[in-house]
Amino acid sequence: MEPKRLRASPVSPAARASFACLFGLAFVASAAATVWSCRSMSAMGETPMPGGWSISTIWMPVCGQTWLGAAASFVRMWMLMMAAMMLPSSAPELRRLWERACTARPISAVGPALLTAACYLSWWAAAGTIVFAVGNALATHLPHAASLARLAPLSSAILAVTAGVVQFTSWKRRRIACCGRALSHDPTHALGAGAACRLGFRLALHGGCCCVNLMAVLLVIGIMNLPAMAALTAAMTVERLAPARWHADRGIGIAVVATGLCMIGNIP
Repeated sequence: MEPKRLRASPVSPAARASFACLFGLAFVASAAATVWSCRSMSAMGETPMPGGWSISTIWMPVCGQTWLGAAASFVRMWMLMMAAMMLPSSAPELRRLWERACTARPISAVGPALLTAACYLSWWAAAGTIVFAVGNALATHLPHAASLARLAPLSSAILAVTAGVVQFTSWKRRRIACCGRALSHDPTHALGAGAACRLGFRLALHGGCCCVNLMAVLLVIGIMNLPAMAALTAAMTVERLAPARWHADRGIGIAVVATGLCMIGNIP
């Protein structure tokens, strides 16, 4: 007598609806908090640099802040920004993870799901700390190195062009493919603590590698530039979710290269 085959439990409409509600609330909340953070931090002003350009004071302690205090403020803004930018393109992976938890053992899956989110956010917090440290070093030392400061606009433009060229490479295509397979090697049952940590770090690592060149463009244009942030969020979503991804990658690459060339043309 042949053993009965186990069928995967169907996902209930309530589970799908709850995911849509939670996802929508998370995106709206993170986007609104990002807009508020960017506008409040933009009011801090900019510091003029040799060569006729200026750098935001977001990279430096102000009003009696310590370095750690300034770093904490930046990382908080960075994590809100990354949540708003990464959520749309990560929707399929998050939906599969949610459905897995709901069809396995919903109560026991709550803890591992929260642990996965904590590890994911800690990865981005560490990345934000590194970004702030580099930005702080540049903001601190460039005013005293006029020759290097004058090269900064050209270097930023070249970095933007390079980021656009990366869109045409096989390395970029492999990174996008890896994002889609981020959950494929995990079991279908509820995750244990170790597996939840690995999953959180893997999702963050694949997502970070996939968008690193586009995030570099945002850093050189202006990390608090809301229109650029919205455009790059749309670009990251399209390149990961569009049916014709290769055509989308090329279109995004052309737009980014054109942006870099415009930056070169606008150098005083």
